[in-house]
Amino acid sequence: MEKHTLQTLLFEEPWIIGCIGGLTGGLALLVWTQTGVRAALHTGLTLLIATLVAIAINVQVETDRERIRNVLHEVARLLEAN
Repeated sequence: MEKHTLQTLLFEEPWIIGCIGGLTGGLALLVWTQTGVRAALHTGLTLLIATLVAIAINVQVETDRERIRNVLHEVARLLEAN
């Protein structure tokens, strides 16, 4: 079983960030539509924007594991071409 560190979860699994941020932001917006509390609106929008920013950072960061995987794929491609 693979050990997941916080870096692995944040930088190699963008769907986790998207699910957690989307659900909490959507829930806050649902609370706003049901109650009319402006704080819930601001919280929901902030969470959704933070989620989008986190996913954008996630896409741009290349972890060591991704670098190794890319090198292995490149070596395999070159070996097949030879």
